Amino acid sequence: MKREHIISEIKAVIILAAGMILLASLISFIPEDLSWYTSSPNFPAKNLIRITGAYSAGFLFFLFGYSAYLLVIVLFLWSWNRFSFREIHFTFTKFISFIILFGVTGSLFGMVGPQVTTVRFQRSGIIGFLFSDFLVNYLGITGAYIILIMLGVLALILTGEFLLTPLIVDFFGKLQEIPDRLKELKEEKEEKKLKVKSASAKLDNQLNIKNKFNPFGKKKVQDEEEDEDEGEDEY
Repeated sequence: MKREHIISEIKAVIILAAGMILLASLISFIPEDLSWYTSSPNFPAKNLIRITGAYSAGFLFFLFGYSAYLLVIVLFLWSWNRFSFREIHFTFTKFISFIILFGVTGSLFGMVGPQVTTVRFQRSGIIGFLFSDFLVNYLGITGAYIILIMLGVLALILTGEFLLTPLIVDFFGKLQEIPDRLKELKEEKEEKKLKVKSASAKLDNQLNIKNKFNPFGKKKVQDEEEDEDEGEDEY
């Protein structure tokens, strides 16, 4: 079992590193790093991950636009699931749901904001650009939004089944444990108070017994009482 945990943690670290590399590639993407956008690309590339990051980010932005950042989120969630020792099973259906989710998000990015063609393409990517145009031409803007939201919800249900569901179940499981934990803390606090009170009572009882059977202590008390009486007589 320990060996399986070690392997799971190694996979989690690798996936997390891949997500961080991809994030660095996307946020530092400069079109001038690639020959697709200019005849004299930067050399070396100014991307944080150099030429590998430039090509990776350029390819993802070309296909999905800003929804490429979803892939970073997916990698982070996948890594967290591996750290939590949860098995994730990929299927062809879930792979298709990922592609649909990226396309839907890209289409929504393309439909919101300024409708300048170059700006829309930058936000949505080629898939989102073509898909949103197709829906708007045949269903109108309202129909396009309805279809995209419906497809997005279905894709989230399929992808969330193995990425988000374990986290949600674990979260609500911990929420259910909170009342029991608070009750235990309250009982422990009351138990400590009883112990302190019992120890204090026991100590007082021991002192009373000691004074009762200590003749010197008793005589001292009597002398103090006589001194008090003499002081009263003087007044």
